[in-house]
Amino acid sequence: MRTTLTKSCCIRLAGLASFALAAGYSVTCAAAPPPPPPPAPSLFYQSLGFLAQDASRITSTGIQQQIWAIEDRLQGRTAPAASPPLSFTDEAPYADPVIDSAFAALGYTGQPASPQGPIPVKAPPKPKPETSRVFYSAWGQGFVDYESRTGSFLGVDIGRDTTMTGGVAAADMTIDKLTSANDALVLGIVATDVQANVRNADGSTAILRGTGVGGYSAYVNGPFSVDGTVKADFFNLNENSLGVLTSLGLNNYTIIGDLNYKKNMGSWWFQPTGGVSYMETVWNAASKALGFVDGTDFRVQFGSRFGSDFDWAGIHFHESLTLLAYDDAIITGGTLAVALGVPMAPTDEGKWVGQAVARLEAQLTSNWSASIEGEIRGRSELLGTAGRVGVTYNFN
Repeated sequence: MRTTLTKSCCIRLAGLASFALAAGYSVTCAAAPPPPPPPAPSLFYQSLGFLAQDASRITSTGIQQQIWAIEDRLQGRTAPAASPPLSFTDEAPYADPVIDSAFAALGYTGQPASPQGPIPVKAPPKPKPETSRVFYSAWGQGFVDYESRTGSFLGVDIGRDTTMTGGVAAADMTIDKLTSANDALVLGIVATDVQANVRNADGSTAILRGTGVGGYSAYVNGPFSVDGTVKADFFNLNENSLGVLTSLGLNNYTIIGDLNYKKNMGSWWFQPTGGVSYMETVWNAASKALGFVDGTDFRVQFGSRFGSDFDWAGIHFHESLTLLAYDDAIITGGTLAVALGVPMAPTDEGKWVGQAVARLEAQLTSNWSASIEGEIRGRSELLGTAGRVGVTYNFN
């Protein structure tokens, strides 16, 4: 009798080999068939890094809108009035034989009230020289964002719907009249919190949670302004596909800079703006062990803002509309380098997106103000909307 066993079975039965031969059995060992390869990760699994980048961008948009509102307030402050054409009380007496030293000592100008009478005119006090002033404020913001993507890649439906919720909290210091009557410097710190829920076209789901910290600054000089933000976001990602839960972790480090120039048109204004941002994605060790690689994303944007002010029911309102176009010009890595022969998931590189943000801010009291924002963005196969509400408290 002849029996064929796999190699693994032969190893386990090696101790019985002599018994088998004595019983007339012939034992032949054959190599065990290779185990079936594990299924390739889905395209959605590969795209989780881009989802985290989107979350970092969404919180950055809310921060940018608040920075621009601060700049608007500084640029809208009233310029100091021109000095009156009269002498001042602390200046030398007016040289007129009609006015003696006693009137000069009382601070009169020596200029008669009218050509018909020698009665002198009381001069206003000399204005104090302009000095820097420091203001402090704190603000918070809550948001909800919904984005729908459609399309296919390698014959696979890659559509997904993402809902993000979260908030931003910040505090800043403004040094007004830093070097002149028309400039100011703003320095602030910010913290963010976000959660995203994703449903993919294949029925799989993903949840992203994370917090972030950073700082921002802005410099205003007349109609010109420049601002920047640096931020670090720390995310945990969990994807559930066919009952298999995969956990990942990554950090996003972002730098953003913008240049702006405002042109007043009487009752309204417009402000051309342009900027760049750079984001670096760094996966944790467990994610890198699965094949994820670090990546970068370089974005450019340009557009214009429009705005005006008005009063209603005793409340001062500031309204603005931001129209932008942006493009992720260069994207590298950020996902699986190779997923068992499956190409990397598609990216947004070279795909221009249009964005519109409407904002209305109400100055409720001398200290409190509240704002509301609505956003829409899109291109072919992408549509996103967002809403934000915020409140600001000025301590001075």
